[in-house]
Amino acid sequence: MVKRTPLTVGTFNVNGIHARLPLCERLCADKNSGIDVLCLQEVKTESEKFPYDEFARWGYQSVCWGRRGRHGVALCSRVPIKDVRKGWGEEAEDEERRILSGMVRGYRVFSLYAPHGDREGSEKYFAKLEWYLQLLTYLTGHFRPSEKIVMMGDFNVARSDTDVYNARAGGNAVGTYPKEREVFNDLLNWGLHDLFREKYPRKKAFTWWDYYGDAWKKNRGMRIDYALGTAPVRDKLVRITVARAARARKSPKPSDHAPVIAQLR
Repeated sequence: MVKRTPLTVGTFNVNGIHARLPLCERLCADKNSGIDVLCLQEVKTESEKFPYDEFARWGYQSVCWGRRGRHGVALCSRVPIKDVRKGWGEEAEDEERRILSGMVRGYRVFSLYAPHGDREGSEKYFAKLEWYLQLLTYLTGHFRPSEKIVMMGDFNVARSDTDVYNARAGGNAVGTYPKEREVFNDLLNWGLHDLFREKYPRKKAFTWWDYYGDAWKKNRGMRIDYALGTAPVRDKLVRITVARAARARKSPKPSDHAPVIAQLR
């Protein structure tokens, strides 16, 4: 019998990789979480200036698809990353550097950073919806729900009112508009599953808290960072957690996001 090797994948919007290196080091060194693949978003650096050497010292091979000042995604893995794909198949088609994937131990792992958007009806609002349509088109044209696909990242959508600290804000704030939720759910209808909700159907657990207004202290947050997986991935899910300690004010220079970590058997 072939022994199956577990795989632990994590996602973390660092809001600037260079400022968040101490937190990344803690995550990579944490034996309890044992992250094999760390997906990063909003690295805010050019690909060639990503801190590859630091991650190598922690035992990780890294691939970055970044740009100066904003956006950018990365994959950092303890096991070899193969068949790396940047953007939508052609690098020039993803000028904002928002999507990156690679094969890791038989899984196609994505690091994804969706646009934030803006008020309903604005130019950025429609650009966000168009980006989600492009993502769905890319999935439909290149992959099948029967494959082992793990899509990690900051989707900038709170899927339901359970994912917002104040249900009255649902549908009336960026990330909660009905059309935003609809295009997110189109990904689930294609064949992806919200792994956190698979384990915790009704639990309130947030992944983002604003830096202002004591949002962290008052737990005024939103769940906008997800681990999504196709059915073959869902069936291998052992546990999934939000690493809230990384967002605590006592952490050195915290991001406004907390990591999400999923263990697959």
